[in-house]
Amino acid sequence: MRKILTIIFFSLLIPNSINANPIKANWVVKKAIVSSVFLKTEDTIGKEQFFSREKSEGVFFNCPFGAGEVSSYTTYNYDEFINNKQFKIFKQNIKKLNFPINNKIYVEKLTCADNKSVLYPFIQFENSDIAFYEFGLGIYQLNKK
Repeated sequence: MRKILTIIFFSLLIPNSINANPIKANWVVKKAIVSSVFLKTEDTIGKEQFFSREKSEGVFFNCPFGAGEVSSYTTYNYDEFINNKQFKIFKQNIKKLNFPINNKIYVEKLTCADNKSVLYPFIQFENSDIAFYEFGLGIYQLNKK
């Protein structure tokens, strides 16, 4: 009986682990809300950023298969996010952004052990196909492909 209860307990945990990562998709850079000081806007628009559980490839972040990609995210509501000093650039440009007010906001951080690269903050919204990424004082809007 104890073994059965243990199996049931762990099987209930597995679906939450699998669905816990909102970023895993293929994204296309649609526009630069604010241009980066390090990237030319024309070099990013239309480019893709792919994330899976095994590897990531694209214009902003690359981590090969088996290279030690680790991801984590924090969930915010609109007020928590916009009033967080860490996301000041988004608050300064809020009129240019189309943030859904009533959806959860996921702020993802990915790191790659192999090449020591970091992708942060990658912002995605609950029930939305739009994401934002801040890089080099620029803000990019991406759409799920």
